[in-house]
Amino acid sequence: MRRLALVLLALLVPALAFAQARPAKPAVPAGAPEKITFATDFGFFGRHAPYYTALDKGFFKEMNLDVKIVRGAGSLDAIRQVAAGNATAAFADFAALISMRANENVPVKELSVVYTKPPQALYCLPESGIRTAKDLEGRKLSDTAASAVPKIFPGYARAMGIDPKKATWVFADPASLPALLVSKQVDCVAQFIVGEALLKKAAGGRDLVRLAYADAPGFDYYGNGIVASDETIKAKPELLKRILWAVTQGLAYAFEHPDEGAQILNRNHPQIPVDVAKAEIIAVRELALTPETKAKGIGWVDPARVQKTIDIITTALELKRKVSVDEVYAPGFLQ
Repeated sequence: MRRLALVLLALLVPALAFAQARPAKPAVPAGAPEKITFATDFGFFGRHAPYYTALDKGFFKEMNLDVKIVRGAGSLDAIRQVAAGNATAAFADFAALISMRANENVPVKELSVVYTKPPQALYCLPESGIRTAKDLEGRKLSDTAASAVPKIFPGYARAMGIDPKKATWVFADPASLPALLVSKQVDCVAQFIVGEALLKKAAGGRDLVRLAYADAPGFDYYGNGIVASDETIKAKPELLKRILWAVTQGLAYAFEHPDEGAQILNRNHPQIPVDVAKAEIIAVRELALTPETKAKGIGWVDPARVQKTIDIITTALELKRKVSVDEVYAPGFLQ
Protein backbone atom coordinates (compact mmCIF):
# COMPACT_ATOMS: atom_id res chain seq x y z
CA MET A 1 0.00 0.00 0.00
CA ARG A 2 2.88 2.36 0.83
CA ARG A 3 4.50 1.63 -2.54
CA LEU A 4 1.18 2.27 -4.32
CA ALA A 5 0.77 5.53 -2.44
CA LEU A 6 4.24 6.67 -3.52
CA VAL A 7 3.47 5.81 -7.16
CA LEU A 8 0.20 7.74 -7.02
CA LEU A 9 1.94 10.70 -5.42
CA ALA A 10 4.62 10.66 -8.12
CA LEU A 11 1.89 10.82 -10.74
CA LEU A 12 -0.07 13.47 -8.89
CA VAL A 13 2.76 15.98 -8.27
CA PRO A 14 3.41 16.75 -11.99
CA ALA A 15 -0.34 17.00 -12.58
CA LEU A 16 -0.63 19.52 -9.74
CA ALA A 17 2.31 21.48 -11.12
CA PHE A 18 0.66 21.74 -14.54
CA ALA A 19 -2.68 22.61 -12.95
CA GLN A 20 -1.05 25.45 -11.02
CA ALA A 21 0.71 26.60 -14.18
CA ARG A 22 -2.56 27.20 -16.02
CA PRO A 23 -4.18 30.67 -15.92
CA ALA A 24 -7.74 31.43 -14.86
CA LYS A 25 -10.35 31.20 -17.60
CA PRO A 26 -11.47 34.54 -19.08
CA ALA A 27 -15.02 35.41 -20.05
CA VAL A 28 -16.08 34.19 -23.49
CA PRO A 29 -18.47 36.29 -25.63
CA ALA A 30 -21.37 34.69 -27.46
CA GLY A 31 -21.85 34.83 -31.20
CA ALA A 32 -19.93 33.61 -34.21
CA PRO A 33 -16.30 32.54 -33.61
CA GLU A 34 -13.83 35.36 -34.09
CA LYS A 35 -11.29 34.72 -36.84
CA ILE A 36 -7.66 35.32 -35.88
CA THR A 37 -4.26 34.56 -37.38
CA PHE A 38 -1.41 33.32 -35.21
CA ALA A 39 2.13 33.38 -36.61
CA THR A 40 5.05 31.15 -35.62
CA ASP A 41 8.53 32.60 -35.22
CA PHE A 42 9.77 30.71 -38.26
CA GLY A 43 8.60 27.70 -40.18
CA PHE A 44 6.78 24.76 -38.61
CA PHE A 45 8.74 22.64 -36.15
CA GLY A 46 8.23 20.50 -33.06
CA ARG A 47 8.45 23.55 -30.83
CA HIS A 48 5.18 24.72 -32.36
CA ALA A 49 3.29 21.59 -31.30
CA PRO A 50 1.61 23.32 -28.32
CA TYR A 51 -0.20 25.75 -30.65
CA TYR A 52 -1.53 22.92 -32.79
CA THR A 53 -2.42 21.10 -29.57
CA ALA A 54 -4.50 24.12 -28.54
CA LEU A 55 -6.23 23.88 -31.92
CA ASP A 56 -6.68 20.09 -31.86
CA LYS A 57 -7.89 19.83 -28.27
CA GLY A 58 -10.45 22.59 -28.74
CA PHE A 59 -8.89 25.21 -26.46
CA PHE A 60 -9.18 27.93 -29.10
CA LYS A 61 -12.71 26.80 -29.86
CA GLU A 62 -13.54 26.99 -26.16
CA MET A 63 -12.56 30.66 -26.35
CA ASN A 64 -14.87 31.08 -29.38
CA LEU A 65 -11.91 31.60 -31.69
CA ASP A 66 -11.43 30.41 -35.27
CA VAL A 67 -7.63 30.27 -35.55
CA LYS A 68 -5.36 30.01 -38.56
CA ILE A 69 -1.71 29.24 -37.78
CA VAL A 70 0.75 30.62 -40.33
CA ARG A 71 4.51 30.29 -40.62
CA GLY A 72 6.81 33.18 -39.92
CA ALA A 73 10.14 33.66 -41.67
CA GLY A 74 11.99 34.59 -38.48
CA SER A 75 11.03 36.58 -35.41
CA LEU A 76 11.62 39.88 -37.20
CA ASP A 77 9.12 38.82 -39.87
CA ALA A 78 6.58 37.56 -37.32
CA ILE A 79 6.74 40.84 -35.40
CA ARG A 80 6.29 42.84 -38.61
CA GLN A 81 3.27 40.70 -39.51
CA VAL A 82 1.74 41.57 -36.15
CA ALA A 83 2.57 45.27 -36.51
CA ALA A 84 0.99 45.32 -39.97
CA GLY A 85 -2.19 43.64 -38.75
CA ASN A 86 -1.61 40.50 -40.83
CA ALA A 87 -1.43 38.42 -37.64
CA THR A 88 -3.36 39.02 -34.43
CA ALA A 89 -0.61 37.52 -32.28
CA ALA A 90 2.66 35.69 -32.80
CA PHE A 91 5.31 33.60 -31.11
CA ALA A 92 8.49 35.66 -31.40
CA ASP A 93 11.86 36.38 -29.85
CA PHE A 94 11.94 39.07 -27.16
CA ALA A 95 15.39 40.26 -28.25
CA ALA A 96 14.07 40.88 -31.76
CA LEU A 97 11.13 42.83 -30.36
CA ILE A 98 13.39 45.03 -28.20
CA SER A 99 15.64 45.67 -31.19
CA MET A 100 12.77 46.61 -33.48
CA ARG A 101 11.13 48.86 -30.88
CA ALA A 102 14.44 50.63 -30.20
CA ASN A 103 15.59 51.05 -33.80
CA GLU A 104 12.33 51.28 -35.75
CA ASN A 105 9.72 51.98 -33.06
CA VAL A 106 7.69 48.99 -34.26
CA PRO A 107 4.43 49.11 -32.25
CA VAL A 108 4.46 45.59 -30.78
CA LYS A 109 4.73 44.38 -27.18
CA GLU A 110 5.32 41.15 -25.29
CA LEU A 111 2.31 39.69 -23.47
CA SER A 112 3.83 36.53 -22.00
CA VAL A 113 7.12 34.63 -22.03
CA VAL A 114 7.49 30.98 -23.02
CA TYR A 115 11.28 30.64 -23.15
CA THR A 116 12.39 31.86 -19.73
CA LYS A 117 16.08 31.33 -20.62
CA PRO A 118 18.22 32.28 -23.64
CA PRO A 119 17.41 29.63 -26.29
CA GLN A 120 19.90 30.62 -29.00
CA ALA A 121 22.83 28.41 -29.95
CA LEU A 122 25.22 27.51 -32.75
CA TYR A 123 25.57 23.85 -33.81
CA CYS A 124 28.64 22.49 -35.56
CA LEU A 125 29.73 19.07 -36.80
CA PRO A 126 32.41 17.46 -34.62
CA GLU A 127 34.75 17.10 -37.61
CA SER A 128 34.68 20.87 -38.12
CA GLY A 129 37.23 21.15 -35.32
CA ILE A 130 35.10 23.79 -33.61
CA ARG A 131 35.02 23.31 -29.86
CA THR A 132 34.88 26.80 -28.39
CA ALA A 133 33.65 30.22 -29.42
CA LYS A 134 37.22 31.20 -30.38
CA ASP A 135 37.10 28.54 -33.10
CA LEU A 136 34.26 30.44 -34.84
CA GLU A 137 36.65 33.06 -36.17
CA GLY A 138 37.17 32.56 -39.91
CA ARG A 139 34.17 30.22 -40.19
CA LYS A 140 30.85 30.31 -42.08
CA LEU A 141 27.69 30.42 -39.97
CA SER A 142 24.16 30.16 -41.32
CA ASP A 143 20.64 31.17 -40.34
CA THR A 144 17.61 32.92 -41.82
CA ALA A 145 17.95 36.62 -42.61
CA ALA A 146 15.05 37.50 -40.31
CA SER A 147 16.28 35.46 -37.35
CA ALA A 148 17.34 37.14 -34.11
CA VAL A 149 20.29 34.77 -33.59
CA PRO A 150 22.69 36.53 -36.01
CA LYS A 151 21.54 39.88 -34.60
CA ILE A 152 22.60 38.89 -31.09
CA PHE A 153 25.80 37.17 -32.25
CA PRO A 154 28.02 40.28 -31.91
CA GLY A 155 27.05 40.55 -28.23
CA TYR A 156 27.66 36.85 -27.68
CA ALA A 157 31.02 37.08 -29.47
CA ARG A 158 32.17 40.04 -27.40
CA ALA A 159 31.08 38.30 -24.19
CA MET A 160 33.17 35.29 -25.24
CA GLY A 161 36.17 37.46 -26.12
CA ILE A 162 36.17 37.01 -29.91
CA ASP A 163 35.80 39.35 -32.88
CA PRO A 164 32.29 38.96 -34.39
CA LYS A 165 33.49 40.39 -37.71
CA LYS A 166 35.81 37.41 -38.21
CA ALA A 167 32.83 35.08 -38.73
CA THR A 168 30.78 35.16 -41.96
CA TRP A 169 27.01 34.72 -41.99
CA VAL A 170 25.31 32.92 -44.88
CA PHE A 171 21.54 33.46 -44.93
CA ALA A 172 19.19 30.72 -46.11
CA ASP A 173 15.65 29.35 -45.84
CA PRO A 174 15.04 27.72 -42.42
CA ALA A 175 14.18 24.35 -43.94
CA SER A 176 17.56 24.19 -45.70
CA LEU A 177 19.72 24.77 -42.61
CA PRO A 178 20.17 21.08 -41.63
CA ALA A 179 21.23 20.19 -45.18
CA LEU A 180 23.71 23.06 -45.28
CA LEU A 181 25.32 21.79 -42.09
CA VAL A 182 25.42 18.10 -43.06
CA SER A 183 26.78 18.86 -46.55
CA LYS A 184 29.46 21.06 -44.90
CA GLN A 185 28.58 24.07 -47.02
CA VAL A 186 28.74 25.99 -43.75
CA ASP A 187 30.63 25.27 -40.54
CA CYS A 188 27.77 25.88 -38.10
CA VAL A 189 24.08 26.68 -38.21
CA ALA A 190 22.18 28.81 -35.76
CA GLN A 191 19.32 27.12 -34.00
CA PHE A 192 17.41 27.41 -30.78
CA ILE A 193 18.27 24.56 -28.42
CA VAL A 194 14.73 23.28 -28.93
CA GLY A 195 15.74 22.37 -32.48
CA GLU A 196 18.69 20.21 -31.48
CA ALA A 197 16.85 16.92 -32.09
CA LEU A 198 16.09 17.87 -35.70
CA LEU A 199 19.69 18.75 -36.43
CA LYS A 200 20.99 15.56 -34.79
CA LYS A 201 18.59 13.47 -36.86
CA ALA A 202 19.74 15.20 -40.04
CA ALA A 203 23.33 14.46 -39.01
CA GLY A 204 22.60 10.75 -38.72
CA GLY A 205 22.06 10.79 -34.99
CA ARG A 206 25.56 12.05 -34.24
CA ASP A 207 26.20 14.37 -31.32
CA LEU A 208 26.86 17.93 -32.40
CA VAL A 209 29.03 20.62 -30.87
CA ARG A 210 26.68 23.11 -29.19
CA LEU A 211 27.77 26.66 -28.43
CA ALA A 212 24.86 28.07 -26.42
CA TYR A 213 24.40 31.79 -25.93
CA ALA A 214 23.29 31.06 -22.37
CA ASP A 215 26.87 29.96 -21.61
CA ALA A 216 28.25 33.44 -22.32
CA PRO A 217 29.07 35.37 -19.13
CA GLY A 218 26.18 37.61 -18.11
CA PHE A 219 23.85 36.42 -20.89
CA ASP A 220 20.71 35.78 -18.80
CA TYR A 221 17.62 37.08 -20.55
CA TYR A 222 14.12 36.16 -21.70
CA GLY A 223 13.64 34.35 -25.00
CA ASN A 224 10.49 33.84 -27.06
CA GLY A 225 6.98 34.69 -25.99
CA ILE A 226 3.61 35.82 -27.31
CA VAL A 227 3.42 39.28 -28.84
CA ALA A 228 0.64 41.57 -30.07
CA SER A 229 0.41 45.05 -31.55
CA ASP A 230 -0.13 48.19 -29.49
CA GLU A 231 -3.37 48.73 -31.40
CA THR A 232 -4.80 45.30 -30.53
CA ILE A 233 -3.63 45.60 -26.93
CA LYS A 234 -5.55 48.86 -26.62
CA ALA A 235 -8.63 47.98 -28.67
CA LYS A 236 -9.12 44.26 -27.95
CA PRO A 237 -7.58 43.31 -24.59
CA GLU A 238 -10.26 40.69 -23.88
CA LEU A 239 -9.54 38.98 -27.20
CA LEU A 240 -5.86 38.74 -26.30
CA LYS A 241 -6.72 37.26 -22.91
CA ARG A 242 -8.72 34.54 -24.66
CA ILE A 243 -5.86 33.84 -27.08
CA LEU A 244 -3.36 33.60 -24.25
CA TRP A 245 -5.62 31.31 -22.23
CA ALA A 246 -5.93 28.90 -25.18
CA VAL A 247 -2.20 29.08 -25.96
CA THR A 248 -1.30 28.39 -22.34
CA GLN A 249 -3.68 25.43 -22.21
CA GLY A 250 -2.01 24.08 -25.35
CA LEU A 251 1.43 24.50 -23.80
CA ALA A 252 0.45 22.83 -20.54
CA TYR A 253 -1.32 19.94 -22.29
CA ALA A 254 1.60 19.31 -24.65
CA PHE A 255 4.06 19.45 -21.75
CA GLU A 256 1.99 16.90 -19.85
CA HIS A 257 1.38 14.71 -22.94
CA PRO A 258 4.44 15.13 -25.22
CA ASP A 259 3.71 11.94 -27.16
CA GLU A 260 0.21 13.11 -28.06
CA GLY A 261 1.40 16.64 -28.77
CA ALA A 262 4.02 15.26 -31.16
CA GLN A 263 1.44 13.15 -32.97
CA ILE A 264 -0.87 16.16 -33.32
CA LEU A 265 1.90 18.19 -34.93
CA ASN A 266 2.85 15.31 -37.21
CA ARG A 267 -0.75 15.04 -38.45
CA ASN A 268 -0.62 18.72 -39.43
CA HIS A 269 2.96 18.63 -40.75
CA PRO A 270 3.91 15.05 -41.70
CA GLN A 271 7.43 16.14 -42.65
CA ILE A 272 8.22 16.47 -38.94
CA PRO A 273 8.93 13.04 -37.39
CA VAL A 274 7.07 12.25 -34.18
CA ASP A 275 10.27 11.55 -32.25
CA VAL A 276 11.75 14.92 -33.25
CA ALA A 277 8.54 16.74 -32.35
CA LYS A 278 8.44 15.04 -28.95
CA ALA A 279 12.06 15.96 -28.23
CA GLU A 280 11.33 19.59 -29.09
CA ILE A 281 8.25 19.67 -26.84
CA ILE A 282 10.36 18.41 -23.95
CA ALA A 283 13.03 21.01 -24.70
CA VAL A 284 10.40 23.77 -24.73
CA ARG A 285 9.06 22.45 -21.42
CA GLU A 286 12.51 22.76 -19.88
CA LEU A 287 12.74 26.36 -21.04
CA ALA A 288 9.20 27.26 -19.97
CA LEU A 289 8.77 25.58 -16.60
CA THR A 290 10.65 27.13 -13.71
CA PRO A 291 9.73 27.30 -10.01
CA GLU A 292 8.28 30.76 -10.72
CA THR A 293 6.13 29.72 -13.68
CA LYS A 294 4.92 26.61 -11.87
CA ALA A 295 3.79 28.82 -9.00
CA LYS A 296 2.53 31.84 -10.95
CA GLY A 297 1.57 30.36 -14.32
CA ILE A 298 3.09 29.47 -17.68
CA GLY A 299 3.93 32.69 -19.46
CA TRP A 300 4.39 34.69 -16.25
CA VAL A 301 6.72 37.66 -16.69
CA ASP A 302 8.93 39.31 -14.08
CA PRO A 303 9.30 43.02 -14.97
CA ALA A 304 12.73 43.06 -13.30
CA ARG A 305 13.92 40.38 -15.73
CA VAL A 306 12.39 42.34 -18.60
CA GLN A 307 14.61 45.23 -17.56
CA LYS A 308 17.62 42.92 -17.39
CA THR A 309 16.75 41.58 -20.86
CA ILE A 310 16.58 45.15 -22.17
CA ASP A 311 19.95 45.96 -20.58
CA ILE A 312 21.67 42.93 -22.12
CA ILE A 313 20.12 43.21 -25.59
CA THR A 314 20.67 46.97 -25.82
CA THR A 315 24.39 46.48 -25.15
CA ALA A 316 24.70 43.31 -27.25
CA LEU A 317 23.06 44.82 -30.31
CA GLU A 318 24.34 48.38 -29.83
CA LEU A 319 20.81 49.71 -30.27
CA LYS A 320 20.02 53.32 -31.15
CA ARG A 321 18.31 53.89 -27.82
CA LYS A 322 17.31 52.10 -24.65
CA VAL A 323 13.62 51.29 -24.45
CA SER A 324 11.62 51.22 -21.23
CA VAL A 325 9.87 48.15 -19.82
CA ASP A 326 6.49 49.73 -20.61
CA GLU A 327 7.44 50.08 -24.28
CA VAL A 328 8.05 46.37 -24.80
CA TYR A 329 5.89 44.59 -22.21
CA ALA A 330 2.15 44.81 -21.59
CA PRO A 331 1.16 43.23 -18.25
CA GLY A 332 -2.22 41.94 -17.12
CA PHE A 333 -3.12 39.55 -19.95
CA LEU A 334 -2.62 36.33 -17.98
CA GLN A 335 -5.07 36.10 -15.11
